[in-house]
Amino acid sequence: MSYPRPMKRPGTVEDVSKNKAALAVSNEEGWTVVELIGSEGKIAVGDTVFARDWLAVGSEGIIFNDEVFSAYFQGNGDRQWALGQIANWGGS
Repeated sequence: MSYPRPMKRPGTVEDVSKNKAALAVSNEEGWTVVELIGSEGKIAVGDTVFARDWLAVGSEGIIFNDEVFSAYFQGNGDRQWALGQIANWGGS
């Protein structure tokens, strides 16, 4: 018997860009880079966040402390890829 995927799947924020607009999140699918839209700085390294689909690309919600934040999922890859994306993200 197969069970449906849960609506909220956890991930851990492992890195945040300098301008606090992008997150590298480790999750059951690998690593996902997520750009926050208008909520920069509210989520930090070590926080647990939730998403419906960590493999999504494009506009999706990300959940933190039961609040849904607008986000843009940039893609999924391995640790090196995600941390490289965050290291090269704009901002100061």
